[in-house]
Amino acid sequence: MPKTSFNFTTPNRYLPTILLMGPCLGLAGYFLGSSSRLGEALVVHTVICLAIGYGLLFIIFNKELIPNKFKAVWLERILLGLAFVLVGVLGTEVEQVVRNILFEQGPYRFFSLTGGHAFNAIFSPILGFSFDKVLVEREVGKEAEETVSTTIPLEKIPLKKGEHIIFMQLTEITHIAAYDMYAYLYDVAGEKHLCDYSLGFLAQRLPSHFVRVHRKYIVNQTFVSRITPHHKGRYELLLADQVGSRLVSSSSYTQTIKSMIKISD
Repeated sequence: MPKTSFNFTTPNRYLPTILLMGPCLGLAGYFLGSSSRLGEALVVHTVICLAIGYGLLFIIFNKELIPNKFKAVWLERILLGLAFVLVGVLGTEVEQVVRNILFEQGPYRFFSLTGGHAFNAIFSPILGFSFDKVLVEREVGKEAEETVSTTIPLEKIPLKKGEHIIFMQLTEITHIAAYDMYAYLYDVAGEKHLCDYSLGFLAQRLPSHFVRVHRKYIVNQTFVSRITPHHKGRYELLLADQVGSRLVSSSSYTQTIKSMIKISD
């Protein structure tokens, strides 16, 4: 059965960030001279961030409710873009109302369509599609982590390739590295593949021959061909892949490396 109720929970997660951005942008605008009154700058920028930012997030996380009887991806993108434009225009109108009510900026004219409307009508789709790509992928990753059993080790890892989901076997993975909020799997050829799971989640779900040797690295012990002391309790690991990858462990994982090479104090 198609979904008929609105999703407020996921957009609400980002409310603190939106409410923080408003005053920050207001301060920046005040010091750059775009507004002569600090209070007005803080209030107006908070209102427009809330109106446009939350509006975009609400549409993104409820986009499955947008009617599209043809189920065409291109049509869905067009409808989504139009919804983003509408949010930009309405958000600017809310800003105009607040300016006139609170700060007496002259007589209010309904939908006067100033330059601010045009700017936000153009900027909102750019921001909206960026949110759609980054935030939805992050939420999908969170949901994937939550739905995987906490007691059953992973046997293969799903990877998104375009419109498809493929599965990478653990025997193909030499190591895993974290970059910002993402984790990348590296194969024998040295190629990296973006993964929706976090490094911390993988460290808990992978079999025991996958060992964390750094805050940013997990290594498949079966591909470690040489371990060399590096500096201050750290070690360099040479991997048996086609590009001779080298990883340097952190000092906090010294005991882990020692257990790998059967060194005891």
